[in-house]
Amino acid sequence: MNREAILSSVKTALQQNKLSTLDKQYKDLIKHSSEDILEEYKIMQSANKAILIESNNIINDIRSTLQTLKAKNIIYTPDLNDLNIELSSLNDEFFITPYDKSVDQIRETLFNTDTSIIKAICGIADVGVFGITSSQKHPRLTSLITKNCIVILEKKNILQSINDGVNLLKNSGNPSNILFIAGPSRTADIELKTVFGVHGPQQVYIILI
Repeated sequence: MNREAILSSVKTALQQNKLSTLDKQYKDLIKHSSEDILEEYKIMQSANKAILIESNNIINDIRSTLQTLKAKNIIYTPDLNDLNIELSSLNDEFFITPYDKSVDQIRETLFNTDTSIIKAICGIADVGVFGITSSQKHPRLTSLITKNCIVILEKKNILQSINDGVNLLKNSGNPSNILFIAGPSRTADIELKTVFGVHGPQQVYIILI
């Protein structure tokens, strides 16, 4: 079939089946595991193999998590400063560096880092994921390059659906990209043996504040 015939067929089909110009509305088709968004998020995020901690003292919880992970060299995203978390108070126990320079400037530090600490913009209760964006204050490599990742998430930013999350992330300051992360990196070989940490962290802790 030549080009003219294809275009003619498409034109005829569109005339016979006019496309609706009405805006499509999001419809929630997911069967929820809990009526409480926070509880549903905890259930679903745990199912995705992330370890959740509800915090009463954020610095103590970060400290104990780093100790559990036997972390030595840690990087963190500068957007954590927006939460007024004093990570500098942990400098006597760990080597903690902000990821505030280009890869070329801190290449050696990055590739010798075992744990990252990042800020999530939102959590999605429906499917148990958290959302982040890439920016100067939140370099993409931070959630990829380390063996362990600690995520700080405010409970008030846990939303019901992916649709809600996308709308929030799109309006979070012209991000270069939007990411939803379920938990530790997982892949399976031809024998269906699951391996953690091939494409990202082996362990993900989410601290809810």
